[in-house]
Amino acid sequence: MSCAPSLLSHPSSMRARAHGHESTMARQYVVFVIGLFSGLLLAGTVLNLLALTTVSPGWQTVEMNELRGDRAQLSRAEHARNPEECVVEQQRAEEEREKAENERMERMRAEKEGRERERAEHERMQERMREEQEREVVAGIAVHENVEGEHPMFNRTRRFPFFVSDVLADPQRFPEADEESCAHEDPVSVWVLGVMKGGSSSLWKWMAEEFRGALRTAWKSGKRWKEVRDFENRAIKTAAHAAAYTNKFEKPKEAVKCHRATEGTPDYLRMPDCRTNLMAYVKLAEVEDPLFVITVRHPVTRALSHANFGGKQHDYELVCRQYDPDEEWGCLRRLRKLPQKGTASDFIDVLEVMAGARSFCLAGGSKCQARSDPFWGSQYGAQVVEWLQTLDPARFLFVVQEEDQPHARADPDTREKLQDRLSHALSRFMRLPQPPPPSKPYSADKFTDHNYKVFGKIEPEDIERGMKVFEQDMELFYSIVGRRIWS
Repeated sequence: MSCAPSLLSHPSSMRARAHGHESTMARQYVVFVIGLFSGLLLAGTVLNLLALTTVSPGWQTVEMNELRGDRAQLSRAEHARNPEECVVEQQRAEEEREKAENERMERMRAEKEGRERERAEHERMQERMREEQEREVVAGIAVHENVEGEHPMFNRTRRFPFFVSDVLADPQRFPEADEESCAHEDPVSVWVLGVMKGGSSSLWKWMAEEFRGALRTAWKSGKRWKEVRDFENRAIKTAAHAAAYTNKFEKPKEAVKCHRATEGTPDYLRMPDCRTNLMAYVKLAEVEDPLFVITVRHPVTRALSHANFGGKQHDYELVCRQYDPDEEWGCLRRLRKLPQKGTASDFIDVLEVMAGARSFCLAGGSKCQARSDPFWGSQYGAQVVEWLQTLDPARFLFVVQEEDQPHARADPDTREKLQDRLSHALSRFMRLPQPPPPSKPYSADKFTDHNYKVFGKIEPEDIERGMKVFEQDMELFYSIVGRRIWS
């Protein structure tokens, strides 16, 4: 074994190790000082941010309050020094606000007047177009003369229309029809014009069954087609239009010498355009003997039936929007104040509102014919006046439901007598042979029981109050037809 000394135990090596250790500790001390300083700097930054977010709003609020207080004190000081000037400024500000409000109201009023002028001008244009069309139709019909020199629609041989009792009381004018004197027209020549919910459907269906073979109808889906509605949905301007309407009806059978064709759309009566189109058809189709049947019913009970058509509650608010769209008269406001519990008395209240809204609408120069209005549906005078002033009243037969139409609740003998009476009058008026008794009895009471179920008992005072709503129109109607019907 060597006895030479190790290098690790040499004094120089020990000094080197001590020097390296001191260098390492110095570096660690520098790093520690730098880290401590950085931490203190970061903590100061965080504290500053917290101070800005928490302390500053409070100081800002204090400063704003002090500023407002200074301004208020300054305003009070100025008011104390110059009270008159402050009053003048307030008055001036009030005047400016009032002026701005007046200008706004004036703009709204001008816009509304502009809309009303546009609507009135549009209605005047429509009226002029309708009158021009009617003049053209009348002129065309005048050219198509018969042997007497004038078309029968305009040959006014009578002042008032006929009723069932008139036809039965005048056998000389309405004799029994035979094969030599009976009617035989291929085009449609008998129209049941209405009124809606006045028994027109029951009458038309019974007529088609009573005069089967002699009174032809249109057919649709294998059933008799009562309401063809061609005059309502399209203008009749050409012979092709008239032929298209005629072709919807049955063709006359060779074995049947006496025959006519009939339709029963109740909306025709209350729509002026339908009258114009029907007159055009008579001219273009060369109808020689056009006849019109109108069923009427007590206006109050008819309105009750209209209000519950199909068993649904009527939309009176829609009628208000048609008569009073800008709520100037307050139709909706008045309507919503009513109890509307469903009694007959409540319905009369609604009728009074509808009557007032329509009167307001008419005062503005509009036509005001709300199609869904039970009140307008019972305005018989306003509906028939144009028809009877334009056409020969002798071509109209009025059937009063309470007097002429058989009812289910009547005893069998009464029903049979009324049925035979009506059949006899219609055969004379249409110049068709009297048919044999039908297998199915006639009845116009389809919706009567439903009215009682919906409204309950209809008291006489309700009927009396309802008649006051229709009083003015009834006077017009009585003057047109030449007799009083309902007391």
